[in-house]
Amino acid sequence: MLFIAIRQMLVRGKQTLTTLSGIVLGTAAFIIISGVLLGFRGYLVDQLINADCHVRISPRQEIIQPDSMDDLFPGENVFWLSSPSGKRGSTHLNKASLWYERLDRDKEVQAYSPQVSGRVFLFSGSNQETGKIIGIIPSRQIQVTPLADYITEGSVESLSAGNRIILGDGLAKFLGLGLNKTVWISSGYQDKTPFRIAGIFRSGNKALDDSIAYGLLSEVQLLTAQFGIVTDIAVRLKDVNLSFQKAEEWRNMGGEKVLSW
Repeated sequence: MLFIAIRQMLVRGKQTLTTLSGIVLGTAAFIIISGVLLGFRGYLVDQLINADCHVRISPRQEIIQPDSMDDLFPGENVFWLSSPSGKRGSTHLNKASLWYERLDRDKEVQAYSPQVSGRVFLFSGSNQETGKIIGIIPSRQIQVTPLADYITEGSVESLSAGNRIILGDGLAKFLGLGLNKTVWISSGYQDKTPFRIAGIFRSGNKALDDSIAYGLLSEVQLLTAQFGIVTDIAVRLKDVNLSFQKAEEWRNMGGEKVLSW
């Protein structure tokens, strides 16, 4: 049989060559496309998942609807001159220490980082920008997110020196500032406070790079008048595929909002 097959291939050389060429080209195209897709998948995972925490624990807030107060007046006809509106709930985690204990005991947790955030105004001469400042503990934050890898100038650890701040690349350009320059910041609760720029980061996400600043947790708490308060806990798991499962499990433990990536 093998002899017959070889003989037929040699007799029809042109047809055999065409068939082999098609197989080779098809295989090569499949390998190239698979490589591109795998590479793109890795990029998406890095940008959408590893760029932030796997699970975020934050206070639960809900929008007040016109019927949200019905349970306060059961069986009564209530007419509002102005319907209830706004939101209700805490702006910070009331049981942060309890969550620390839970996360320390959970074997699926690789690391976690408490945070406090707030909206601020940033000033440099005649330049003024609005942004979001996030207070972190540097040694914990770099275990949860790749912030250290995004630093183009300076370092995350330098925040520990005090009175320091890290700006997104775009935000720094809007303010016309660079490393070791001074930016004045106000949250509206007190006078402007000067901070030295200890680092500049570029995450590749323009929305973040143009609006986010990082500071030391204790200093941001003071700046935003949230003394001793934690607004979020960022969690990194050993296996990112367990994010949804762990978020669901922790959500059932209390009244906090727990979201996976």
